[in-house]
Amino acid sequence: MTIKADGKTDKSQIAATTVREALEDSAITLDKDDEITPKLGHRVEDGDRIVVTRIKVIEKATTVPIDFSTTVREDSSMDKGDVEVVRTGKEGTRKLQVRVVRADGKVRKRTVLSRKVLVAPVTQIEALGTKTPAAAAADAFALAFAFAFAFAFAFAFAFALLAVPFAFWWRVRLLLGQHRLGPAGRVRVRRQLGDQHRQRLLRWAAVQPRHLARLRRHRPAERQQPRDADRRRHQAPRRQRRLRRLAGMCRVAGAAHLTPRLLGAADVRELAARLSVTPTKKRGQNFVIDANTVRRIVRSSGVGPDDIVLEVGPGLGSLTLALLERVGRVVAVEVDATLAAALPDTVHEFAPEHADRLDVVHADALRIHSIPGVPPTALVANLPYNISVPVLLHLMELVPSVRHGLVLVQSEVAARLAAPPGSRVYGVPSLKSAWYADLRLAGKVSRSVFWPAPNVDSALVSWTRRDPPVATVSRDAVFAVIDAAFAQRRKTMRAALSGIAGSAPAAEAVLVAAGISPQARGESLGLPAFVSVAEALREVTG
Repeated sequence: MTIKADGKTDKSQIAATTVREALEDSAITLDKDDEITPKLGHRVEDGDRIVVTRIKVIEKATTVPIDFSTTVREDSSMDKGDVEVVRTGKEGTRKLQVRVVRADGKVRKRTVLSRKVLVAPVTQIEALGTKTPAAAAADAFALAFAFAFAFAFAFAFAFALLAVPFAFWWRVRLLLGQHRLGPAGRVRVRRQLGDQHRQRLLRWAAVQPRHLARLRRHRPAERQQPRDADRRRHQAPRRQRRLRRLAGMCRVAGAAHLTPRLLGAADVRELAARLSVTPTKKRGQNFVIDANTVRRIVRSSGVGPDDIVLEVGPGLGSLTLALLERVGRVVAVEVDATLAAALPDTVHEFAPEHADRLDVVHADALRIHSIPGVPPTALVANLPYNISVPVLLHLMELVPSVRHGLVLVQSEVAARLAAPPGSRVYGVPSLKSAWYADLRLAGKVSRSVFWPAPNVDSALVSWTRRDPPVATVSRDAVFAVIDAAFAQRRKTMRAALSGIAGSAPAAEAVLVAAGISPQARGESLGLPAFVSVAEALREVTG
């Protein structure tokens, strides 16, 4: 048996059964910090090796210097490149409380317990000259003057080269133009002649009406000069009269019917002031103030005269007026009592011919249970940003008669709704909305068309209803699996479904029965895969 301790190695025959007995037989004493390999209670045999490492822990205080820093300041009174020390830096001192652990006399670990600055260092300040010497300044001035002279000479030379041919061309042009204007052909005639100027020119005996007609390439003018230059007034095309607004309506040129006057920025602010309405973030109120934007929304939605459109959150009526121009009827659901009561009056003011085709429902779109009247066929809405996804899913479930629609939502929400499997933003909204319809992005909308302007951009999402997937389980069961899969992103399906399956092995059995890898993640699976998992979960867990 070999025992190594205190720098010595002892080989002897000791009749001991444990490490502790071997050390006692060798008269080796141990301190509390010493390390023994193997442990004291370890059984030993002949040929084993016991190593005793002496550990000493020492705490001591030491003082170390602190280097000083240097600050350079520019001095315009010194020549450029010169450096002068304004204040000399001094080192500081710091007191360190250090714990040193030594193993057999060698430092194993050093730990700083505390630091205390005894003397703070003094920063050294140096001045750097920036003044340009007089000779260098004179050279720079001479160089700048020479450059300016050369530039002026080159400019004058180029001007002379261009001016001589231009003067020659102008002289030839005047000579060739004398046969048009008669002997006194040097009269300058503008291309577009005003009536008074033309009359003044015609007082010259050498200038005749035929000369002016030839110069302007019109028919020869008659002796009696027309008021419109070289043409009879009755031959000129008549300007179309402007139609005055009548009861908030305007007539489209060539059209036989009146169209609604849409709301602009001034109209929206005036209506809000009249109703004492202040847009709030709580209800996600951002009113559209651009008429072109609401026309684009209606045009992109694909609605027509045969559609009954359900609009959620009409607000002050910007989108409502544009819809009444295109569709057969509009059913507007508004939660704000003030806006719901004022919307019919707004339509009477701006579109009186379409007021009878508007129904206003004062209700919360998240809690509404039925839509009165004829079932709507389309959904077109500027949804509140904070509840856009719940409202859309609730209405898709509540009103199956709605076959298509277009919603204006926050840009990030639009990307999630239309995201395909495997994309970065694919998740719960993508899958639940895909249960009802096929969705796609229909364009972006700038934040500048809203009042007040939101802090995010918006986007249009177009959708067309389709039949839900064929499944032997309910929609709620499939949605429960979807919620569990995305409760914590980037988790495997085995770990994500362990809660609803009862355990991780049970979740793995469900996934294997559904034909899905337990290591797959929810972000990579489509809606049919989640339907299969819900069906397998019912069969495996009962």
